[in-house]
Order: sequence, then structure tokens, then C-alpha cells
Amino acid sequence: AEEFADLTPGRASVPFYSTVLGRVLEGPELDGAYWCRNLREPVRFDRALEQLLGDGRNVFIEVSAHPVLSMPLTDGSAEHGGVVVGSLARNEGGIGQLLKSLGQLHVQGVDIDWTKVLGEGGSPVAELPTYAFQREYFWTEATAASADAGSMGLEASAHPWLGAATALAEGEGHLFTGRLAPNG
Repeated sequence: AEEFADLTPGRASVPFYSTVLGRVLEGPELDGAYWCRNLREPVRFDRALEQLLGDGRNVFIEVSAHPVLSMPLTDGSAEHGGVVVGSLARNEGGIGQLLKSLGQLHVQGVDIDWTKVLGEGGSPVAELPTYAFQREYFWTEATAASADAGSMGLEASAHPWLGAATALAEGEGHLFTGRLAPNG
């Protein structure tokens, strides 16, 4: 504890929810004694989450290379309409993962300032009609039907029982299709 005695923290610029005390701290109390207590005492994530939800905060972004709090956050905030995403994932990172996380927030109703992401004039929203039958056609023209699985984005399978295969979007598995029929 003596090594931390010289810590003189200032005021927090964003609310600091303590998992030691389960409440918002101003900042100056985050001295060496606090951090020693933080190491010795049980983490009271439940108290901090309860305070966050009580203060009307229900959007959570876990900033971690290996998100482990997403599940308890999701469970603990579900009754309050909680939205939980991770910023990174195992074997995933970079700008693509960040944009995916922003997209996950967007589709769950969180307002994203897209100009900060895409710059001025950038818009992730395509202009589409608000009513389905406005006599304007937005779909691509269908070509003649094909039995070729490749026309559907699938690859032919070398296995005799499988007609086609494709990797799943998340890269964690495959989707196989085939048809079994009795001869005759």
C-alpha cells in the first residue's frame, strides 16, 4: 500500500461506477488505499450494475479483447431494455469489428452519430421507399432458374451425400445441404 501512497487522482471526466463500493465516485477518492481495497475485496459487479441501471444507463460496450462480462451484463440488464455489445472478439479486431459493433448497436435502436464514423456526407442508410408498393421497383431482375448451387453462393461438395456447402458468416462452422431419395 505504501507504493500507492503518492497517488493523487483528479476528478473523473466521466462517471466512475465503482465495483468496490457500488456507487458513483467523483475521482479524488480513487487513491492508493482504494486500489488496494479493490484488489483485496470481492468485486461487486452487481451493485455497480444496479446503480448504472438506476441512473438510466442501459447501453453497455465491453472494451476487451476477450469479452467476459457481456453475458452477466445482458442477463442483469434485460429487464431494463439493456443493450450489450463487445468491442472486440477472439481472433477478431480492427475497424471491421468496430463497425460491426456499431451496427449491432444501431439495429438495437441505439442512436449512432454516423458522421463521426463516416465523415461529413457519409450515410450508412440507403434511400428506400417507406411504403412497399410505390410503383417503383428496387429488386434486381431474376435470371433463369438454375440448379447450380454456385448461383446461390454455395460451393459443390466432394462428399457423395452433400450437394453443396458454404462457410458460416461468423467463420465458425459450415452449412451443408443435400438431398437423400430412395432409388427407384
